[in-house]
Amino acid sequence: MKSEGMILFNFEFNIQDLGVQPIKKINKDSVQSNVEKLKRRFGSNKKVPKEVLWNFFTAIGYYPELKQVNIKVRYGNIKTTMQCRPRWDFLFHKKEKRSYVMYIGNKIKNSNGILYRNLPLNAQIGVVGHELAHIIDYQRMNNLQLCRFGIDYLTSKKKREIENRIDLIAIHRGLGYQIRDFSKYVFEESGASFEYLKYKMKFYFRPYQIKEILATNPIYSKESYELKAVTVDI
Repeated sequence: MKSEGMILFNFEFNIQDLGVQPIKKINKDSVQSNVEKLKRRFGSNKKVPKEVLWNFFTAIGYYPELKQVNIKVRYGNIKTTMQCRPRWDFLFHKKEKRSYVMYIGNKIKNSNGILYRNLPLNAQIGVVGHELAHIIDYQRMNNLQLCRFGIDYLTSKKKREIENRIDLIAIHRGLGYQIRDFSKYVFEESGASFEYLKYKMKFYFRPYQIKEILATNPIYSKESYELKAVTVDI
């Protein structure tokens, strides 16, 4: 399979440097003790609603570059499950000083789509990990490039390339099982409207594509299936 966007991102980060490993099914009870450690490590400049806290800090543990980045998570009336964008004033700041807003849909707008709160746990972590990968992507761009990105995102071809690239970032960091479970839920279990599924098929990987990507990535070996917790070095 040739996956769109496969060559569009130079994966410079080695997962062994992160202190984390892919986990097939993240169990809340088995990693609860690590959440406080993750909050201490990554909590600076983060505003996260209490009900999203655990999933957010579990996912951000795979992105150490975001330790000091300003991120605010808030609810909004959006037409998809989640989305993340630079705050409106990004043009007035260097990329090191940017702030980002991550929106969680609390009412699916014009689509009969999928609410975050209705997702299984693994899928929730997957979609948060996808949005954090967007920030990794944004942080590579200067302000002019970010403006160009916004224009590109309005075209179907570029939007698909971008969303595929974002999934590949998250997969490479170790969240591949969670990305797969979100996709699997959307396409196979959610009961979402045909219009919403058509939209997702147009711009995002299907579950079988993600499965094939995981099969070719050595970090998703049988040994990693048995891991029960995210390990965090403080």
